[in-house]
Amino acid sequence: MKDKALKKTSKSLATYICITLVLLSILTLTGCKQESVSKNLSDDQATLISVFGYPDQFISVFVTDKSRIETWFYKDMQYAFSFIDGVYAGRQSFMLLEHKEDKYKINPAQFSYGMSPDDIGKIMGDKSIEIIEPDSGYSTLIYADGAIAFTFDTEDNLVCVFRQKALTSGK
Repeated sequence: MKDKALKKTSKSLATYICITLVLLSILTLTGCKQESVSKNLSDDQATLISVFGYPDQFISVFVTDKSRIETWFYKDMQYAFSFIDGVYAGRQSFMLLEHKEDKYKINPAQFSYGMSPDDIGKIMGDKSIEIIEPDSGYSTLIYADGAIAFTFDTEDNLVCVFRQKALTSGK
């Protein structure tokens, strides 16, 4: 009985996601624009946020000040959505382990290429642990016991944000 209910829930969720992706495609193809949630988000990303909210976890890699690769994870749906320069690039399913919430309420819209360690400190508020990679000279600021990491190039430009939820040690 439980398997039947799980299949029905999975099918409903898959249908909901397909409808959302079709709507997202229609908006993109017809050129219909909506107000972006932030200057750091594309229309595709803003549409996804308007339907599902901000992601539970994310990784953003800034290749240059104009180029960005991101994957957003939604734990309840068990789907990850990928974007290249803000354009929807696909989705994949994933299984997220049990995690605990923390006090940090950050989202991808808050970050952009070139932000400095001081800019990040103002957003995060707490002290971080800094790690400097000896070969590249890149530095990483670590928060929340490693659940959040910000990497900077040798000129202190933000180049990567990694946000995961801390895992629980068991039930």
